[in-house]
Amino acid sequence: QPYWSRATHTDFQAPSGYFGAGSAPLVDGDRVIVNVGGPKGAGIVAFALDSGKTLWSVTDELASYAAPMAAEIEGQRRILVVTRLNFLGLEPVTGRELFRVPFGARGPTVNGATPVVVGRHALLTASYGIGARYIQLGAASAEVTWDDEILSSQYTTPIVHD
Repeated sequence: QPYWSRATHTDFQAPSGYFGAGSAPLVDGDRVIVNVGGPKGAGIVAFALDSGKTLWSVTDELASYAAPMAAEIEGQRRILVVTRLNFLGLEPVTGRELFRVPFGARGPTVNGATPVVVGRHALLTASYGIGARYIQLGAASAEVTWDDEILSSQYTTPIVHD
C-alpha cells in the first residue's frame, strides 16, 4: 500500500524528455528530491517524505537521467544534481542554488551517470562528445579542474577504486 504518490510530469508540466522520464529520486532526511524537469521553477522539486507535499521547487532546468545525490562539502550538506545541461549544487532545506557548472549538450545526447564525489571533487561523465569534467567543490562554489573528451560513460556511473 503506497503512502502517497505524485504525477510529477502532470503536476509540473514537465516535458517527457529524450527517452521519457528516468531519474531516480533521492531521499535526504525528511525530503524526497526529484529531477522533474518542469518549467516555471519546477526543474528540481523536493517533496515531504511523510506526505508527498511539495516543500520547494527550483530552476527551469530540464531533467537528465542521473540521480540527484547528497554530499558533505566543507561541513555543509549539499544536493548535487546533473540536469540536462548543467551541474547544480543546492542547499537541501530550501533548494537555493549555490553553484552551477555547464555540463551536457543539446542534440541526441543525455546525461545519465550520477556524479562521483571523492572528497571535495566531483567527476561528471557523458557520451556523444561530452566527455568528462572534474570539478573542485566548495560549500558554495564549483570550479572545473579539468575536462577530457575521451573519458565518457553514458549511463554507467564510474566507481572509485583505490
